[in-house]
Amino acid sequence: MTEFTETTTYIITCPDCQGNKVRKHGFQAGQQRYFCKGCKKAFRANGKAQGRRMDADMVGSAIRDYYTGKSYKQIAEGLKNEYDLAKEPSKATIYENVRDYTTKAVGELKDHKAKTGGHWVADEMQVDVGGEKVWLWNVMDSKTRYILASHLTPRRDAQAARVVLRKAALAADKPPTSITTDKLRSYIPAVKDVIPESKHIQSEGMRAKVNNNLSERLQGTFRDRIKTLRGLDSIKTGQHYLDGWTLTYNHFRGHESLGNKTPGEKAKMKPPFREWADVVKAGAATLPKVKAGKRPSLSLPKSRQPKASQDKEAGTKRRGRIKPPKPVLPKVGRSQADQGKKAGKRPRGLIEPPKPVLPKVGRRAKKPKSRTPRWARVIPRLPRRN
Repeated sequence: MTEFTETTTYIITCPDCQGNKVRKHGFQAGQQRYFCKGCKKAFRANGKAQGRRMDADMVGSAIRDYYTGKSYKQIAEGLKNEYDLAKEPSKATIYENVRDYTTKAVGELKDHKAKTGGHWVADEMQVDVGGEKVWLWNVMDSKTRYILASHLTPRRDAQAARVVLRKAALAADKPPTSITTDKLRSYIPAVKDVIPESKHIQSEGMRAKVNNNLSERLQGTFRDRIKTLRGLDSIKTGQHYLDGWTLTYNHFRGHESLGNKTPGEKAKMKPPFREWADVVKAGAATLPKVKAGKRPSLSLPKSRQPKASQDKEAGTKRRGRIKPPKPVLPKVGRSQADQGKKAGKRPRGLIEPPKPVLPKVGRRAKKPKSRTPRWARVIPRLPRRN
């Protein structure tokens, strides 16, 4: 573990391999650079997002504002005033940050299952995508308010309902005992095929005892957000936005009905982040402060350990640059046909020719001598005729 002490003790880790074998490596733009001995990469521990010019907290704030209802122009103006920037960040930069870190966060949560209750609610509504009308499906757990699936389809048939219910079943730890939908007939065969052990309940209206008001309220929340977007461009980009908005709804936004807890906390999920800034900081080189006598655990599995730590465990020591191993070339001798004749056997199939001997490559490798004498390499010029 590498420690650098000035007035405060800091622990420096590599943002690529998370290794702790780090040394100082000069300065760049007035900031200290470091070099990782494990992955042989240089970096600056300035708290900035990996491959970005903006700070990790600034990027996280921009993503949060985008999914809470602000436009790119409003986000750029807010960042300039909040962080005292010389000029506003471009809308293209904010768009790239939202796109990249949304994909990263959704990928991190693929293997996490929500502990849901025994009752689900499902509903669909029509939205404008690229000038056309498509259908938005939502499936939510009524106990935890956790959105299990949010999907866009061009049609509203039974096949589309099956796709949505399968997506919801993969996000939950167990199938529900009952599910409430509206009176759309597409739900009837879909529920029987995907979750046959569940009881299908059809809503009788908003004011009836058997209603689907929880799902209708969720649809209204999404309609308010779409007004700022003025519609979605395509099904692909619209689905990407839905994934990020659902993640914000489930994990980064508290609900009054849940005691200001998030649906993810109510569903007993433990994601690797609590806000959008944590998603950005996961790939940033930060300077965490460490108190005396306490050190964070930086142990990694052997498959992810840097080469330097593996060599230390094996008892070997390397100095200088690591040279690649030399290729082992086959011995050159008699061909397969000659070997077969000597053994009294007849070769079968195609006879492979012996592999050529490759010359040595390096500083000490001797250059092959040319058979042409030096005087013959220069062609003499003939005199011109007068």
